[in-house]
Amino acid sequence: MGKNKLKFTADQTRAYTHDGKDLIVAASAGAGKTAVLIEYIFNKVGKERNGEKTSISDILAMTFTEAAASSMKKKLFERMNEELSEEEINDGYDGEWLKKEAELLPSADICTIDSFCTNILSQYCYVIGWDPERPKTILDANTVAELKREVAHEIVVEYCKRNELFYELSAFYSNNGNHTGNIENLLISVSDEIDRYADEEKWYKTVADHYAAKTFNELSQENKDIFFMTVKENLELMKDTLEEYLELISNDMHLGEQQGKIKGQAELLKAILEYAEDRNGNVFTKFLSFDKPLSEAALFPAIRGKDLSPEQQYMKDSNDSYKAVYKPYAKTVKESFDTIKEYELLYRDFPKQNEALRERVALFIEVLREYRKTVNERKADLGGIDFVDMERAAIDILRHKDIADRLRKRYKYILIDEYQDTNDIQETLVRLICRKDPGNVFRVGDIKQSIYGFRSAKPSLMKEILKNAEDDEKIVFHENFRSSDIIIRFNNIIYSILMNIGGFSDTFSDEIDKASTILQNKKDNKEKCEIHLLDLSVEGEKRPVREDRIDEAYYIVDRIRKMREISQKRKEETKDEWSGLDEKKQKEWLYDHGIYADWKDYVILVRNHDHKTVMENAFKALNVPMFYIINKGYYDDVAVQTVISWLKWLNRIDDEIAMFSVLTSPFYEFSNNDLSRLVIDRRKENDGSRRYEYILKKYADIRDDYLHLKDIYEKKGLIVLLREIFSLHDFYYTKTTLQQRDDLALLYEKCNDVY
Repeated sequence: MGKNKLKFTADQTRAYTHDGKDLIVAASAGAGKTAVLIEYIFNKVGKERNGEKTSISDILAMTFTEAAASSMKKKLFERMNEELSEEEINDGYDGEWLKKEAELLPSADICTIDSFCTNILSQYCYVIGWDPERPKTILDANTVAELKREVAHEIVVEYCKRNELFYELSAFYSNNGNHTGNIENLLISVSDEIDRYADEEKWYKTVADHYAAKTFNELSQENKDIFFMTVKENLELMKDTLEEYLELISNDMHLGEQQGKIKGQAELLKAILEYAEDRNGNVFTKFLSFDKPLSEAALFPAIRGKDLSPEQQYMKDSNDSYKAVYKPYAKTVKESFDTIKEYELLYRDFPKQNEALRERVALFIEVLREYRKTVNERKADLGGIDFVDMERAAIDILRHKDIADRLRKRYKYILIDEYQDTNDIQETLVRLICRKDPGNVFRVGDIKQSIYGFRSAKPSLMKEILKNAEDDEKIVFHENFRSSDIIIRFNNIIYSILMNIGGFSDTFSDEIDKASTILQNKKDNKEKCEIHLLDLSVEGEKRPVREDRIDEAYYIVDRIRKMREISQKRKEETKDEWSGLDEKKQKEWLYDHGIYADWKDYVILVRNHDHKTVMENAFKALNVPMFYIINKGYYDDVAVQTVISWLKWLNRIDDEIAMFSVLTSPFYEFSNNDLSRLVIDRRKENDGSRRYEYILKKYADIRDDYLHLKDIYEKKGLIVLLREIFSLHDFYYTKTTLQQRDDLALLYEKCNDVY
């Protein structure tokens, strides 16, 4: 055994040697799941079983990022070389076989789910009638978003014209009777929700079945629980809002009457809440005792008159002030009160109310079907697909039994990493190609990490399998090899709160989710972790998530700037203590004393590209230098992709995918609303030209830029054209980061080498 070979725990050993059945592994962060995955594959490839050897080509291992797939291949290659470097190969392993398999690793099916679907489409898309070229074109996200908005508008307008009930439905969701935007957005969002499910028809039936009940008691228990939970939440919101305002005015002696009224309503709501726990109609009977919410006018009646005494004037000013403060509180209470009254009406007149809802739901489903059909047709007309199409088309292909059987015979073992991030579609893909008896699927994940909803994850899939699996089909890794005891205990507490919500069944369990420290030397770590909770709310407003992210980014950058200023000051104050050391020891001394005076001493981890872009903008705005690391090559940099979109559009003026990418880039900064406005204006003007013609006609500056660059390309070639694009609107120096400029320079060098 090599000196660097890992030592596995008993549970880890059980996992990587498991065979003959499906296995699900619940592994907390830092529990060594990646090492076990590698050892599992190595164990299957390296050893002979029942007189038969397994090749790496007999294994399908899927994860969620290219970086993870690449890392898995690299670590498996290292594990094979480690065994081959031994003076004597361990019993059961075939050295020559391992050498051959190591050579096959680059082409092994260790990949992302998207890559797996792409491979299926490239080989078998003919069985669903697709042109073999279509899967090669991935539609730009902005193009797909614009296409959806356009189709939604067309469908809604058409149905409003021909169906009076739908017109009423549209008006109900509108801020005014003539606006259709709200129901268009609803259509798009519900359709996006359907994209998470493998069986579209089953989704329609499930939704329709929710409204099939003729009496309230015929509803499913789940729907009843949600119904009464909503009532309870609104009662609690009313009570908490009133108590919050009561505390605000509790020190003002002259408001005794108002305090009494508010306290009375809050106590009444508290009593009603006791009935809400029973989850039946008694809560509405008790709610009858709550007359109506206190409006600001009722709580603070106006004091009128011209010649007010000083005392009266003081009372008037005071009342006006408190009335203004109470207004948002009153609004919240009134909205919750109205919601409860609506639920009460639905409960007491359920047959009639549900029948009306049933008719509207059936109509909405009809419109939804038409919308989805048209969107798919338009994407086909563009000759491309998006990532949703990729997975759904792969399922359609695998529903052909001969193809599914072919893959089922090919793969002896199927592994799914980060299983908590799997959704219904991805699970269906696996079930279509896995073996049933004996099972051959190795799933590993951590339910706790799925609270972020990554890629429409459905953690209930993992929870359900863990619940139903036999003891020899599930293993839990509790031990954490990475973090200190204080961090692990903190995580256990936080996740137990986040995952166990009052009124619903708990999802955090000690049996599955609780982690523990395995390394004794980690338990005495005294380092502290700061948590900054930012209140980004604006009273009376619901802020877009992106605005919260922007404010958060500015806070982080400003915080770094201030921390660095403090460190620079401390560095100067302690100069006598470290200046005599060599460079390496100076750094060690400064770090040991918590002094981080260089910009490169600060690191920010972001979850996805959108967060990175927001952070990048904040750094630029606050004039703080930054550099970011990307897992993909320079070609995938957003600035490089923008330049490539320019090249594609210049090559083909009707390439609207490239055109929209250019329009939404830093060159012109069109927002999604700007694109929507273009579509609406073009429709209003009844302009018969194509979209690119309309845009070039409408925007003279864009037309001039296009014609100028086209002329440069035709007369001076690609290299000069690249320089011209870089300089256009000072793109290279003012609209890109240091990292992006490096990537653009690399693109330029590559093109220069070729041309």
